Amino acid sequence: MIKIQKIILALIVISIFTVIIVTAVTITTGKGIPGKNLRKTDPSPNSIVEKSKKSGTPEKIYTKLGTLRALTADVPPIPIVITPYFSYPDNDKAFFEELTSKNKKLQQIILQYINTKTQKELSKIGEIKVKEDILKQFNTALIMGQINTIYFDEYIFFE
Repeated sequence: MIKIQKIILALIVISIFTVIIVTAVTITTGKGIPGKNLRKTDPSPNSIVEKSKKSGTPEKIYTKLGTLRALTADVPPIPIVITPYFSYPDNDKAFFEELTSKNKKLQQIILQYINTKTQKELSKIGEIKVKEDILKQFNTALIMGQINTIYFDEYIFFE
């Protein structure tokens, strides 16, 4: 090996050891919490349906709101992607028809809610409170039935 190759190899080995040592120190001192910024995922639509069948009150999942892309009130705005879904009674055709006819309105409720808050505000109040606020607005807009719980498949800020 020539001298330059030995120097490059030594730098690579030193870099690898540095990364390992910094990672170990960060985790052991408690300053680095693996997965700290990862959100707890909501139950899958299939698991909700299966659970409802076992409980004797079969439900279907409404996913027709799709994936929504909203902008926060920050300057400049920060994009956020939300994919909401919720369950409704399996045999309630009138409620399903109302959900379908008010699909755009429900989407607008979410988009307007996100548009009035900054990323810092949304992070501070947390995903659970965001869901509660949106759920209240949904139920105010609905006449034929009420939604019990709203879930997010995706809830991602793009910074």
